[in-house]
Parts: sequence; structure tokens; C-alpha cells
Amino acid sequence: MDKTLEGEAGSATMGRSPSQMRNQPVKRYDGEPLTRVDVQHAMLCHLFADTRRVFTNPRPGARGAPLASIVQSVGAGTDESDADGRALAAAPPAVQATVAAAVAGPFATHVWPYGQAAGSARRGDETPAEYEAWRARRADYIAWRDANYPASVTPRAELPPDIPPSPWEHPGAEKLTFKELYIEALMNSSKCTKSMREKCFCDEEYAEDFSKVCLLVNVGRINTTLAFYPEMKTILRSYHPVPSLQRSENTRRNMQDAPRMKSLLKAVLLPHERPGPPGGSASASARHEVGADTEEVPSDLAEIARRLRRARHPPTSVVTLIFLLTQQAPDVTALHFPEPYDVHSLFFPQPGHMLGARERANAFLWLLYHYLEGPAARLPGEPGSENPFDDDTSRAARAAAAKALRTQGITLDDAHPLYRGTTNPAFQQWRRQHEPEGRRRSDDGPPCPEPYLDRVLVPALATLDAEAYAQEDRDPPEEIEWGRQMQQERSAFLQRFQEEEQARVLAQGSSVPEDEQREDKKKRPHVGTQSCYPLANILANAAAAGAQNGSHARSPIGFVKRARLSSRQLHAKDASRDSPSTSDAVGAAATDAAPPVPPVPSLWQLDLGVSAAQQQRSLLHDEWARLNATRDCDYDSDEETPQQADAGPLARTLLVLRRIREVRGDMDT
Repeated sequence: MDKTLEGEAGSATMGRSPSQMRNQPVKRYDGEPLTRVDVQHAMLCHLFADTRRVFTNPRPGARGAPLASIVQSVGAGTDESDADGRALAAAPPAVQATVAAAVAGPFATHVWPYGQAAGSARRGDETPAEYEAWRARRADYIAWRDANYPASVTPRAELPPDIPPSPWEHPGAEKLTFKELYIEALMNSSKCTKSMREKCFCDEEYAEDFSKVCLLVNVGRINTTLAFYPEMKTILRSYHPVPSLQRSENTRRNMQDAPRMKSLLKAVLLPHERPGPPGGSASASARHEVGADTEEVPSDLAEIARRLRRARHPPTSVVTLIFLLTQQAPDVTALHFPEPYDVHSLFFPQPGHMLGARERANAFLWLLYHYLEGPAARLPGEPGSENPFDDDTSRAARAAAAKALRTQGITLDDAHPLYRGTTNPAFQQWRRQHEPEGRRRSDDGPPCPEPYLDRVLVPALATLDAEAYAQEDRDPPEEIEWGRQMQQERSAFLQRFQEEEQARVLAQGSSVPEDEQREDKKKRPHVGTQSCYPLANILANAAAAGAQNGSHARSPIGFVKRARLSSRQLHAKDASRDSPSTSDAVGAAATDAAPPVPPVPSLWQLDLGVSAAQQQRSLLHDEWARLNATRDCDYDSDEETPQQADAGPLARTLLVLRRIREVRGDMDT
């Protein structure tokens, strides 16, 4: 290798300021919906609507369409409660056979050659011409599929030689679109269940929207503290509806939370891969196919280039590659991005640089092809260094790099498998003058030039004006309304859950004292006085603390704001009942200084007494009388029926709930 490419690996990133590396995930209050801007909906639509079939299928199949359990159930009669079975029963025979082949395993690659799913939300700036072109392409494919069954669901390798070539690809095709490639990776994850595969193959809309959320988790736009179903009872995550990606009932009921999606992604392996060391892109719990040629999941982009040099196509899964692109964002930026852009410019909004969604999606697909299909292991100008996602900017950059290579004599090997460009003489001079002083771009003096020239750049990233940028991800009124509805439903669920758990704890006794909790935090809580949900324990203890301080009129939700339990609506409700506060740290002090409110009877002073006749009889007498009244009771059994075991506590819980509603004025009598 030429000496011009020798040097420290970190020198390639010296020309970029760390302040430009923006990778902050979405942060919202519990219950608040994720808007189209939050999920970068327009860019997701461009990615999953792309119909260029250029990515190598890691599991190309010569498979037919064997019958599976789901098709057998359709033939025998589908249960009325099975929504997926009813959907499949109404589908054409070609679809039934395709689903059967997909769920029977190994899981054949589904094909959607027309691009975006029919029921998914479309871009806000989509033109009528684009929509009509998509409709025509989808109608042509569906007509061909239904007319050519079973040839339409049979892989090309299994077709007789006299059948004319098809204008459309079959399941198990050798080349895939990005949408098909990404869904194929998720469906072959060891953490993907059989029921999820059936839902994805039966419902294209669910498969696409689920994959979009997984992609956001993959790039770090959504972290592992978010969930997408309102009946969530843990404080470790916060609920957020996604109106643009939860349009159908299936996506609203079955969308998983971000931790499960992350686990699903980290279990994606190719047949020749095995999990790497802890902390890598693949989980240690991921299952792999045992073989003599298995190798660990690559840990960096250089290893991917080395595998490409050994003609390993693809070198790794698309999920693993996306993990590496985000982990090595400074290196990728130095290799392929002009200033002032970086890798995070693709999925993370930048107020100062409003980039178009179409250009960002094309640049992202360019990166995936560059490292999955071989150009990363080749010098510019060599055969195979072209990229189908090139534009005039990337072609000009490659041509300039190829021209510079004629005088440099640069070669690639296993020690230096990535082409970084040619050394910038101005950077070498700046380094000799200022590096001993520890000077960087932000210091006084001349700015630091780029370390390398003649780099292989991504396609152009064009900026938009404010109006066009806002139109790309504008939320329609129906999505805004559904987001508000789900936010109110979440608030009602938290309030109902708080009351029920608090009433249950009060009915069974008091909660564990706070002094006892401080003395021994590892001590097991009292059985029957604590809930199995952390949220319920916090609410019950907060209620007890409020009763002891004489301020139970305040909602216990206010005690757990820092845990993201309450939505902005609940925060406003608490602020109206208490004194306003600007931070959680001064919330208690501000409440003490609030003007007096009308006295509200303490819930701990409710009249829960019973009659004198009932007080004379203990629970043991009542239970013995119940046993004597039951003739067919098995006295040798230690098991209790739910009715016998929960009759007393249930009655007391209902009484507490009735008294609470009477105090709050929710009941007329």
C-alpha cells in the first residue's frame, strides 16, 4: 500500500467537529404521540417504496409451496375469532401458498415488487402521478400473480424450462429490494416467533410498518424505553402511539415495544455467522447454524471489506451493517460525507440543514449497497465499483478519485481494506504546525483542512426551503385526532389502574412503611400488601405518604413524574390542583406554598366499618360456615377456588372503590 494511506486510523476524523455528531433519540412524555417528523415518515416511505432489485438474497430459495398448518386450518375451516385466518381464507390461492411456504421454513423470501404496502400511510408530498404509477404497478403484479398460479409462487429454479420468463420475481429470488431484504432479515431472526411470521406474511401493511419501527430502533432514532400499546404497567418504558405507522387494528394491537424489537434485531444472523463477543451487534443468545465455515459477526467496516475481498456476498446481514454504520459514524462521515453533513443527517432532523427525504433515502441505500455488494472492497474506477444509487455528484467524485489514483499507485489489502482517499498536503502541513500544540478546528488559528481528498462520496444531499420541508412530514388531521384519543385513553388507564391498585392495597392492609424500605431495600416486600407491578407499588406508597402528610388530595401521579409515568395532560392537571412548578426538584416546596384548597376527606379515614353482628364473627367462622354449607367439598384438598379465596378481599376492595367515588362525586348515591 502506498505511504499516503499510512497513518493512524483516527486521523480520518480530525477534520470534523464532535458537535456535528447528532444522534439524540426521540424524547417525549408518556402518552404523547410520535409525529411524522419524529419517525421521519417521508424518508421511511421512500426506503420501503424503492423497487430497485439490487441486493443479494442471503437465503435464495429453490422451494415450492408445501402445505403448512395455517393453510390446513384454512381448508378445515377457520375459527371466527382468528383474524389472521379469516384474512388468509379470503386471499387468493397464490397468497395462501406463498404464506404456507414462508411459515413452513426455512422461511422463503416474500416478494412485494410494487413497493409500498397498500394500506400504509403515504407521504404528504406524494404527487398524483406518483400515486397512479404505484397503483398501476401493483394492479399489474396482482393480475399476473393470480392468473399464473401456481407458477407465480414457485421459485424460478423449480419451473419447467418451457415456461417463458416472467416479468416479475418469484419467492426466493436471488435479488431483493430493500423492503424485501429487511423483512427477510427480521423473519429469519431466532427471536421472531411463528405467530409474528404469520402476521407479517398475511398482512403486508403490518409487516411494513413493523419493519419501519424496527429500522428506527436499528439506527438509534428510537431507544429501548418506548412502548406502543396503552395498557403498559411498568415504569421502565413510556407509551407512545404512532399514528402514521398504526393505521390498522392489527398494527395497533400487535406492535411490540422497543426492547423486544432490539432483541429481535440483535438475533439476526446469516447462515454462516455466529454471535460475536459481548457488546457486539449480535446477541449471545442468537442461534446459528453449526458449520465448519462459520465466522463471528463482523465488528467493524474493515472486516466487512475483508470478507468482500474473499468473495463473501453478502458479508453480513443488513441489520448488522446498519448497527455498524451508527456505531462508526465518525469514520463513515470521514469516508463518504461532505461538510456539513454526517451519517446522522439521514435519520435525525437538522433545523439548520433541511434535507429532502428522497435524497436522504437514496444516500442511505447507497451506503448499504456500497458495503453489502462489493464496492467498498474495490478502488474507484475498477469493475464492480459502480453503485446503482449513484447520481451525478457521486459519479463525479468516483471519476475524480480514479483520475487521482493513476498517479498515486494506491492498492488495497487486508491490512488497509477501505479506500479513504488521497492524502491532503494542506492537512499534513497543518498537522506539523498545530498538532504539537493540541490545536483543533475550534481553536484560534487557521481551520483544520480535510485529511483526505478525492474521496468516494454519497449522492448529493439537497436542502429544501422551510415550506417544502414541512410539507414532507405534515401530520394529517385524522392522525392528529387519533393521537389525542390514544393519549386520553392512556391517561384514563393510568388513573383507573392507580385507583384499583390503591384500593386493593388499602383493602389488604397498609403498604410497606418507608422507614422499613430505607433500612433494608433488599428485603422482600410483605406478601399481599404489595402489587406485582412496580408502577402500582410506587402509586400505593405515594398515596400512603400523601395521607401521612395530610395532602392526599393531590394525585399520586405527581410523585413519579421523573419516571415518565404521567403524560403532559396529567402534568397540567396536577399543576392546576397544586401550585405550579418549573422542575421536579422544587415541586414539593411549591406545593407547600400553594393557596389553601377546600378540604377533601382523607381516603384513609373512610368509613369502612361493618355491622356489629359481622364484627362478632371472624373470617374463620365465616369460612367454616361456607364449608359446612357445601356438601360436595373436598376437605382433603389444600386448594381453594377463586370464589372462596377472594370473596372477602374482593368485597372490601369494592367497598373502598365505592367510598372513593362517593368522595370524588362520581356517584349520585
